[in-house]
Amino acid sequence: MANSEKNILIVEDDRDQAQALAMYTKGKGYLPKIARDTTTALMMLRQLEIDLVILDLELPGGGGLFMLENMKKSFKTSAIPVVVLTARIEPSTEKKAREKGAREYFVKPCPMEKLFGAIDAIL
Repeated sequence: MANSEKNILIVEDDRDQAQALAMYTKGKGYLPKIARDTTTALMMLRQLEIDLVILDLELPGGGGLFMLENMKKSFKTSAIPVVVLTARIEPSTEKKAREKGAREYFVKPCPMEKLFGAIDAIL
């Protein structure tokens, strides 16, 4: 499947950060979708065919760890790979995110080449 057929859900409440990620995602040939809170993101995951999630942890509606927990409970969303992109640098937070299913964990600011190197490898 070509990148142009891969949907990436960007879950980020910072409008500028979300737009920058969406532009870069599109430039890499993927199809970006944006959700600004966990409630909207979980709804989109149920309604759309999403191939990967880029997830911030500090979000309205329960936060990224809450979203990871909910994704793992649903058969439809449990296998979707999640790449965390957050300002949280605590090793304990990374450990929790990985235990809840995050495939990768990057701390902001993260070079886009590094982030998308991981995404390309996953997809």
